[in-house]
Amino acid sequence: MKQDQAILRAARLIRSADAIVIAAGAGMSVDSGLPAFRGSDGLWTKLLPEGMKEREIGSLTQADCFTTKPVQAWTFYGRALEVCRNATPHEGYRLIQAWAAHARHGAFAPTRAMSTATFKPLASPRIAWSNATAPSTRCNARSLAAARYGPDRVKTHSHSN
Repeated sequence: MKQDQAILRAARLIRSADAIVIAAGAGMSVDSGLPAFRGSDGLWTKLLPEGMKEREIGSLTQADCFTTKPVQAWTFYGRALEVCRNATPHEGYRLIQAWAAHARHGAFAPTRAMSTATFKPLASPRIAWSNATAPSTRCNARSLAAARYGPDRVKTHSHSN
């Protein structure tokens, strides 16, 4: 009975909230069939560019990876984007959209999970994602030379290591 009361109380609080903060990460996307980013079966290992070792993957998380390793960076992130675009968000995401629609100030989702913020059907001005989503790529002066390796110019199909 205590659990039911707690759930009802949480529902009341959500319904009456002016704004909602959503703590969502890789767990949300894993429930949609996406692999976690790290781990033995994660995107880290499945999407590595040809010839790149798992221990080198950290170099693709550095800000300058698109200038120092443009082919590997675009290959890796292009593949990750393709995987995310092909996934179908589960009902929990639509629930978050509904909550955000009813909250006066919408919702804020501080997440570092690229896949969580990438689902196109969830694009909503009522939800502010804190991390850049994969589709929102941009070139600055330093990475302009690397732009010729954009995600549409590299193979994005997965391969076995």
